[in-house]
Amino acid sequence: MILLACTSTPTQLPKQQPPITTPTPKHHNKHSVLLKSRKEQIDQTVLWTSSIAQRCRNGQLAQAISQFIQMRRAGVEPNHITFVTLLSGCAHFPAKAAFFGPSLHAYVCKLGLDRTNVIVGTTLIDMYAKSGRVEFARLAFGGMEVKNYHVTTWVF
Repeated sequence: MILLACTSTPTQLPKQQPPITTPTPKHHNKHSVLLKSRKEQIDQTVLWTSSIAQRCRNGQLAQAISQFIQMRRAGVEPNHITFVTLLSGCAHFPAKAAFFGPSLHAYVCKLGLDRTNVIVGTTLIDMYAKSGRVEFARLAFGGMEVKNYHVTTWVF
């Protein structure tokens, strides 16, 4: 199986032996490589999140949202990194995310990540603060059960 790897992933890959890479003839560009030496299967959530992250970084929030919807329809469960990626995209492009950001927040609440995951909670605060909805940012902060006052989460 041929897998394309994007250089713009939300997390750093482990510093192990690099895979033998060659450009793929069909999708050749500076960001596409063929992974030949990978024996293990890459988690579907990682693949979808990587694709979503690439679109968020390129300012294509509508396409990132579309990818998220396709991910859910394919039966792939998002993880906290998926939510952080999308919420950060909403924070950077608040005009494009007026309706999707709060919907994503509701989904995060349903899973309980807004209360138990500091990174997700802080990203929610960031999204609301950057869109000028400080009262919602404050509510998100107040709802967090886990807070890290010294590193990532602070009181306004």
